[in-house]
Amino acid sequence: MLRRLVRHSLDWLVALILALEGVFHFKGQWQNFRGTQQYLLSQKYRFENGVDEYQALSPEQAFKLFVSRVEKAILDENNVTLNILGRSEGIAAPGADKKP
Repeated sequence: MLRRLVRHSLDWLVALILALEGVFHFKGQWQNFRGTQQYLLSQKYRFENGVDEYQALSPEQAFKLFVSRVEKAILDENNVTLNILGRSEGIAAPGADKKP
């Protein structure tokens, strides 16, 4: 009797875990997060060392480029996360609808 109860409880637990994975897509979210993390780390080291695209820029221009890339990476990661979760709306950056 106890074995049967434990077996059925484990069956339900596995079914619940699979259902949650189907809803929240943990693997897809983790892959997206990890890719963004690696990109941001790469940009940080390039900016700090003044190499690649930051090499020919003044410190102010390099900082502006760095901030722009970080903000875009965060926005892209948020949009991908929303798509993974099956939502159709995106997150717009503050002031993105305003034209200069």
